[in-house]
Amino acid sequence: MFDLTPAQQRLQGTARELAQEFATRAARHDAERSAPLENFARLREAGFYGLVVPQDFGGLGGGMFEWTLAAEELAQGCAATTMAFSMHISASGMLMRPQLMALEPARRQRLAQEILDGALLCASATEPGSSSRDLANILPVMPAVPDGQGGYRLSGRKAFVSNFEACQYALLYARPTDAVAADDCVALLVPTRGAGVQVVDVWDTLGMRATRSNEVIFEDVPVPAAQVIERRPGLFFDALTRGGLYFAHGFSATYLGVGVGLLDWARQWLNGRVNKLVSQPMSYHPDARRRIGELATLLESARLQVRAVSWLGDHRPWSDELTHRMWLAKAAMSQALARACESLPMICGASALFSKHPFGRMLRDATTANIMPPSYDALLDLIGSNELGLEPAQIAPPLRPREP
Repeated sequence: MFDLTPAQQRLQGTARELAQEFATRAARHDAERSAPLENFARLREAGFYGLVVPQDFGGLGGGMFEWTLAAEELAQGCAATTMAFSMHISASGMLMRPQLMALEPARRQRLAQEILDGALLCASATEPGSSSRDLANILPVMPAVPDGQGGYRLSGRKAFVSNFEACQYALLYARPTDAVAADDCVALLVPTRGAGVQVVDVWDTLGMRATRSNEVIFEDVPVPAAQVIERRPGLFFDALTRGGLYFAHGFSATYLGVGVGLLDWARQWLNGRVNKLVSQPMSYHPDARRRIGELATLLESARLQVRAVSWLGDHRPWSDELTHRMWLAKAAMSQALARACESLPMICGASALFSKHPFGRMLRDATTANIMPPSYDALLDLIGSNELGLEPAQIAPPLRPREP
């Protein structure tokens, strides 16, 4: 299934080679919470900056399917590098597709050239106080004040802005102060360096430490009309659903690679681990066989679903059915990663958790899978509501709304 073209096979092979190199630096970047700049440089050299840029604009012309293939390989070497770079794929994928962002061809081509010349992008949607358990709660409220010349002035704070410090531009969403509709939203491509922009280093976390997903404060930051991407009611939720292939599905592709890497490491560990007083490696123990078999089953199911959504999203018009498939794939990936974190330490044992091995870091990275928006609980609610054919307007919010 999903027979790969020669170009896709080469891309996958290049990603696999890069992952082996990235693995040699992953522990250091995790310990130091440092941005893996040398990894980004290698990704640029390999052409990955332009992975989802159309060939007409000089890019590789790939889509989410190609990134899914690459992310699965890259994340086995360094999950944080892959997650951080996935934000570049997210932003560039949204900007390069006219069905997602309303940019005229000449402007899209100029952006494409900047990317190919080395502009690294990130995407920012979350604000302090948002919750991945409630999609309505992540609607942006950061004010964007019209400047009277087609641009805006930003003041406010964004949270979980992965890779902001290493990037040249952040694709972010804000609420215009002259909005009439409750869901009026503007998408802006904001330079990451300049007066009024301040990074607050809060990212001392359990896992994915090298993504440097810090908070960013904007104090009266001017965004000229040339950096305004689109404004309209419903833009943000369209980005989350119709544009979800690049907005959210990249999480599934990245964490799939984390799970595959964990399974591969556990196989090697169990095959090489011989305890005293026995003659066979731990891989022959029935508990090992059952747990590895279960995890392989869960990961293969997640892989097929993630790849299917990626392929369909690249080749078919987006639909509510495809959004449903995307949530199913993300739930399958989340379930596989949760099971890996629960099961593998028990069979690999305490010796596997020593810091000289990558196993502990990989587990810490994997634990963050279930809380990436939408969280696993939110996914099950969305999936269940859709399967039951419920009317969204008739579903009460999970928490009582704040009084105006």
